[in-house]
Amino acid sequence: MFFDYVCYSFSHLLFCFLFRSDGMKIVLMGKYVNFLSFTIVYKIIYVFLQKHNLQYWGFCRESTFYYIYNFIKKMISLFDLTHRFKRSMLEITSETSYDILDKYLDPSQTEKLPDDVCFKVAAGKKDYDIIRYYEVGWEFYSQKIIDVLSQFVDMSDKCYPVKIEGVEKQYYVIYNLKTYPFWNTDDVVSAYDDPYYFGINDKSIPIFGIDDTAFIIVSEEIKDALLKSKISNIELIEHFGCSFEEYEKIKESNFKPQIHIYEDK
Repeated sequence: MFFDYVCYSFSHLLFCFLFRSDGMKIVLMGKYVNFLSFTIVYKIIYVFLQKHNLQYWGFCRESTFYYIYNFIKKMISLFDLTHRFKRSMLEITSETSYDILDKYLDPSQTEKLPDDVCFKVAAGKKDYDIIRYYEVGWEFYSQKIIDVLSQFVDMSDKCYPVKIEGVEKQYYVIYNLKTYPFWNTDDVVSAYDDPYYFGINDKSIPIFGIDDTAFIIVSEEIKDALLKSKISNIELIEHFGCSFEEYEKIKESNFKPQIHIYEDK
């Protein structure tokens, strides 16, 4: 614990006097610390103790900071592709039963909606690039989004068009996505305040789903491409990928990374 407080204190001082950027921050001792300043302090102390006193070096390796430092080096950022609730956003509905829609609008579903399913406008009038089902939250995506995703993955078997009465713009359902586990699904309240940890540590996978959720998760590379393409009504919420063993250690340490959220203007 002493080593933890030493790292926190010097990291905080270094951050205050040298690093005032908006770079990645982490929560230590209940406060945010800039990750760059934390890394510098940790490495200096770690190397010094390793070189001069193996007993204290071993103590350093057992500290909370040791787990945090190694986790952050391996942790990958992932992004939930969702909408922003912009004013007058187009929302649609259907005469089809909720149970059928709930089954087929799951991103992991391998079958398409029946051909006779049709949608109509329920509220709003602005056809942003992401719209949703009225008062439920199932999302539908424009051709522009599909085109961006297609730069990174073959979308021919991962999306299909839907019919919306009175709407000229074409929208799609995204489906047939491989899913990964949600480690802390029972421990989080809000994606804006609580980091979500998913069971994936391969940042090369461009798009996927999460078990038992409607999340559509994209890689950092796709996040950048979507923002560059000026997709409208988009929100990309940062989450994190790690192994279950890494998640267990982080849970014990009370480590909390800063969550970045990206939106269109």
